Amino acid sequence: MAEHPLPPDVDRPVQAWDWMRQSAQAPTSYDWVRPEVTEAWERCLEDHGLHPGLDLTQEKYLMDSTRRTAQHPWSRELQTTLSVHTYNFHSFLEDVDVAVLLTDSQGTLKHVVGAGPHHFLADTGLFQLGASWHESVIGNNGLGTAALLDMPMAFLGKEHFFYQLHTCATAGYPIKGPDGNFLALLGVVSPQRDSLKSLLAFLRMAGSLVEADVFKRHRPAGRLIRLRSVDTRERLFAQQTAIDGLVVMDSDERILALNSTAMALLGVDAYSHIVGEPLDYSLGIDLSSLLRAQVKSQGPVEAVAASGTRLFVEAGTVAGDPITNPHANRSDGGMQSVKQAIDRQRRNPKAYIKPLELRARTTGEHDAIVDSLLKKMVSLQERKIPILVIGESGVGKEHLIQLSHRAGPRRDGPLIAINCAAIPRELIESELFGYAAGSFTGAAKEGRPGKFLLASGGTLFLDEIGDMQFALQSTLLRVLESSEFVPVGGVKPIQVDVQVIAATNASLRNAVAQGSFRRDLYYRLNGAQIWIPALRERPDKIQLINTIFEHELQLGGFSSTGKVLSDEVIEIFLKHPWPGNIRQLRNVLKTAAFMSRDTVITEDDLPPDFLAESDPAASGFENSDSLRGAATAREPAADSPVALADWEKQAVLSALQASAWNVSRAAKRLGTTRSTLYQKISKFGIKKPTRSW
Repeated sequence: MAEHPLPPDVDRPVQAWDWMRQSAQAPTSYDWVRPEVTEAWERCLEDHGLHPGLDLTQEKYLMDSTRRTAQHPWSRELQTTLSVHTYNFHSFLEDVDVAVLLTDSQGTLKHVVGAGPHHFLADTGLFQLGASWHESVIGNNGLGTAALLDMPMAFLGKEHFFYQLHTCATAGYPIKGPDGNFLALLGVVSPQRDSLKSLLAFLRMAGSLVEADVFKRHRPAGRLIRLRSVDTRERLFAQQTAIDGLVVMDSDERILALNSTAMALLGVDAYSHIVGEPLDYSLGIDLSSLLRAQVKSQGPVEAVAASGTRLFVEAGTVAGDPITNPHANRSDGGMQSVKQAIDRQRRNPKAYIKPLELRARTTGEHDAIVDSLLKKMVSLQERKIPILVIGESGVGKEHLIQLSHRAGPRRDGPLIAINCAAIPRELIESELFGYAAGSFTGAAKEGRPGKFLLASGGTLFLDEIGDMQFALQSTLLRVLESSEFVPVGGVKPIQVDVQVIAATNASLRNAVAQGSFRRDLYYRLNGAQIWIPALRERPDKIQLINTIFEHELQLGGFSSTGKVLSDEVIEIFLKHPWPGNIRQLRNVLKTAAFMSRDTVITEDDLPPDFLAESDPAASGFENSDSLRGAATAREPAADSPVALADWEKQAVLSALQASAWNVSRAAKRLGTTRSTLYQKISKFGIKKPTRSW
């Protein structure tokens, strides 16, 4: 690319990418894009053999791992640790429309949170578990390039080689294991391109916390030594001053493992330079001297590392130490274990455990995420804060609201539910506010109370609030603000005392932006937001699947049969998209238990329509507008999310096909009523191939 002055209003990355696409060459001038972008584009063109106009979301590209070295698979315990952190970190970013991704060291997607069917990249296949984000597959991006270079990376807009990433920012942070090797990648994808620096800063902190926790939970056995900087002004990253340096010593008093903070504090550049060495090699004090000084000072010992950094050093004790210490015989290196803390909490529960006890008595199940949300909802209700529950169809919104009502301050009052999507628009006002006697033809002579009046003193649950007609939203807003309403055909206002909880499976923020939902009503309902994750985003899928399976076995009378899920089935469940979420999981488990003849449930016992959902192309539900099957390159549409209704239609059609178009059997398979299923059939315009309904 020729070097010449550019007008100040020219978007240089845009010009550079367009030039690269036409010439198939990376720009040579760093004035156009950052040096790391130019270098990445050169690798994509020359080393990886990619073309910027190629549709890289096709299955053969995303799932092609032949160019990469296989990684030793994670244990389920390690995957759970990493997935839980991914889920927890996303909870801090819910309001900024960010997807949090977890991949292995080769960039293969293992877990994703915040990338539901409404996500702007949902139709690319990039959020399908097993899809590759590696640079050699889809070009440079924050995750894929971090996987290649083993260092934090971030790219913005047209700095990405792949055109479908031009609308977003991506960032990736490599997670090191206790052995010092590259273990996983934590990444973020956001459409808010102006937030790249803050996202990368957040990712660095989050990645360091994940690394520290992985080290604590999965480190090798041995004596644990903590390091802290005496002077917090030392030239360290913020996360390194917040996280202790940890060193594990083996029985020969040599360093067995250490975390990245310890490496920074000790001034060590490479993991291999210190592992196997005695402690005084880098710390200036041997272990025996450290233990004696620690007994004398009754606390941490100050030492100076070989790098010159002044440190507080504290050695954990192990059996056989000549030290009087109540914790001398602990086998965890002298440090508090997470399991012991949990056990203590269970032995001494707080008084505020009532909602969880109620849930256990009601369902016979334990779900850590629902338990946490339940406690939060009860607390919000005690403060009379409006609650908006969001989540996809089937995640358990109504179940959570029922539990929160029974455990909340209004448990002695009624819980009245109304589905705003199921009631005809012309009747919803009379359903909510009732009507006076003789207010219209066909009305009951004595009139009829509405849901608001029936719920007075209790809770009113407005399900599918996003489907409420726009004209009625202003009336609802007035009632919420004044706590009074006038029935249809009436003249006298009625005062009520109602806690309103609304729920939706759609994005109300998008509805507000599109003008179909009132902004002021959205803010009135959204006093506090409770987000229930989709099953595919749950970090505790294995535990949840086993818990629900045991519960379904008891309900179905199979508890004495000893039925178990095979590892093959567990793996299928972990990779499945679960468009029907918990509701679908229960039905699949129930069907598999009935279908299996042996004690071990295998893939052959799973419903065919369920297995077909894992392969949209084979099941015939692929989106016709999807870019995955495109033969020619094209620029992305401004807004092409996969509607949640598409997933619902897919589930309905699959159930009908699997039930030979018998509506009753299909309704049982879906866990719904025949009338509701008929409504869905009509709504989606589903027709039986051979004859009309």
